Amino acid sequence: MAHSYVMLVLHIVFSTKGRVPFIGAEHRDRLYAYMGGIVRNERGLLLEVGGMPDHVHLLARFRASVSLSEMLKLINIQTQEQHHTHRSSHEELVVPLRKHRVEFNEEDLLD
Repeated sequence: MAHSYVMLVLHIVFSTKGRVPFIGAEHRDRLYAYMGGIVRNERGLLLEVGGMPDHVHLLARFRASVSLSEMLKLINIQTQEQHHTHRSSHEELVVPLRKHRVEFNEEDLLD
């Protein structure tokens, strides 16, 4: 065969740690746009995005030359590992809550 054609269309679901409903309406559009930008930067096409406060669904098309595991790491904002060398997951959650004066009980927060 002289030519071959491959199109990968994937339905990807990311959830928040512990399924904590942390994706609020005030941040949702920016998060979706950011994730779509990562897909586009890797020469993919975001077909649809949506979700709930505790998870995000992406329907995206990728080139066959893209490493799926690398793409997922990029979309999942995998700088978290490096980021958490400076801050714990607990601090990552508590700092913005305190900054925006959101009342919370530390005992209720998931690790």
